[in-house]
Amino acid sequence: MEFNIDYYYDSNRRLLSFLGQWPYQKPKEKRFFLLLMLIIVANAMFPQVAHFTICEDSQCIYQTLPPYMLVIMVLVKICTFYFNREKIKVLTDRLFIDWNMFEDQDEREIMKRYAETGRWYTLIYACK
Repeated sequence: MEFNIDYYYDSNRRLLSFLGQWPYQKPKEKRFFLLLMLIIVANAMFPQVAHFTICEDSQCIYQTLPPYMLVIMVLVKICTFYFNREKIKVLTDRLFIDWNMFEDQDEREIMKRYAETGRWYTLIYACK
C-alpha cells in the first residue's frame, strides 16, 4: 500500500519555509525570510526595551520582563536553528531515507503514528 508522506511533513515544511529555516529552501529565499523574521522580532523588541528603560520601580520592571524574555528566547531559537542548519538537513535526509527503507507494514505504522504526533505538535505550535 502506497501512502503520501507529504501529508505528515507539509505543515513543517510550510512553517519552516516561512521562517526561512527549511533545509531544502533556495538560499536567496531562505535569506529573505530569515531577514524578514529578524526584522519582525527586532520591531517587537524595540518598544519593550524602551518601556524597560523608562521604568522607575521594580514592579514596572517585573511586568516588562516576561515579554522581553520571550522575544530574546525567539531570537535564540532562530539563531540556534540557523547555526545547526546542516545537522537539521542531515536529520531530515535520514528521515526521508527511513521512510523508504522500511518494508514491513508494522514499522511504517509506527513511523506514521510518530509523524502524525509531530504534525499535531507543529500545528498547535504554529497556532499559538
